[in-house]
Amino acid sequence: MGADSDKISLLVDGQVKPFARADVSAVTLGDEPATASAPAGGSNTADDGAMSVPETANMIYARDQAGKLVPLEKDRAKLKGVMGGLGEMEWKIDGAKSAVRRKYGQKMIFVVRLEKANDKEFKTFQLVELESNTKKDHRQSPLATARSRPVLIPFEVTKIGEAVYSLKPQRNLPPGEYAFQHRNDFHCFGVDDAEGGTTP
Repeated sequence: MGADSDKISLLVDGQVKPFARADVSAVTLGDEPATASAPAGGSNTADDGAMSVPETANMIYARDQAGKLVPLEKDRAKLKGVMGGLGEMEWKIDGAKSAVRRKYGQKMIFVVRLEKANDKEFKTFQLVELESNTKKDHRQSPLATARSRPVLIPFEVTKIGEAVYSLKPQRNLPPGEYAFQHRNDFHCFGVDDAEGGTTP
């Protein structure tokens, strides 16, 4: 969250700006990430329910239904297998399930702030489906090789501020485990069914 005890950071006219919490009073939220405008008197205002700009660069956040940002589980995956051998190379992440959960059918919007604005950087991002291995307590995704391909999910990228972008999957994600992959960093989350469970 882009806030501390005295200040809060908000997206205003496409730029990240800090405000004194004492001056924050109201903001209008819509389906897209919120932007605040200055009321009469020249002071920008927003309440605690406003969606804040990501505080940490290169960290992907999920936007909840209240407009707040929840950081995804960030893991540095390990590449396992024998390069050039008969076995497949796989990315492996500790833990069979992510602690960050979303609901099937829920509108999913993710937000990231890059260190600097660079639309081409998203060519190195992928949204992948992970295979959950409960017996060995890890998640895995195959490395793209001539023998195997990861399960890729298309997503839309929209610039919503200076170096700030929203990421939206182009289809509903069924229950399971997922991650935005950026090189060997995996920003993980899981999707549960309506009852809160996942498929085996």
